[in-house]
Amino acid sequence: MITDKLPEPGSAMYHFGQRGAQPSGNETIVRVWPKGGNPWFGVFPHGQSGHAETTGLHIWPSTSKLFVVARGSGFLVDTSNPNNWSAAQLSPITCFHSEAIDGLFLISDNLRVAAYSSRKLLWKSAQISWNGIRNLRVNSEGVMGEAWDDLWEAWVSFLIDPETGRHQGGATFSFDQS
Repeated sequence: MITDKLPEPGSAMYHFGQRGAQPSGNETIVRVWPKGGNPWFGVFPHGQSGHAETTGLHIWPSTSKLFVVARGSGFLVDTSNPNNWSAAQLSPITCFHSEAIDGLFLISDNLRVAAYSSRKLLWKSAQISWNGIRNLRVNSEGVMGEAWDDLWEAWVSFLIDPETGRHQGGATFSFDQS
């Protein structure tokens, strides 16, 4: 649960991305109740660009894993062992898809999309946008969305294979090396 209240004195508290720092107001505070364990608070620093609208949680029901998005920063955390965590491989996170497909959780920054399982990063797409990704969604064809194309000054569609991270479409440009 995301909360705006500071933990009570004596509460178990873990700081992610910043060892030993005290909450300053530039963090997202999450209260966690792990299965079969004691509750604890997590203090997650916000991303540098401060994407206020990009905050949320994703829980894998059959595991003890939690993915926290804190205003653009992302963290994969083991709720039964909060010292076991890793930072997201994309930053700032500008979009996420919390309805997992085959156990995947999807995030994007302004250039690419990444997929996480409950254990680790599975893939990170090649660059598919010049400056923005929106409408990230999943259907029977795969991972779909729109990428900003600076050359055409328009949003263009892309499709990503959820198993490999390879994409079709998007806003990519390559120079002919011949």
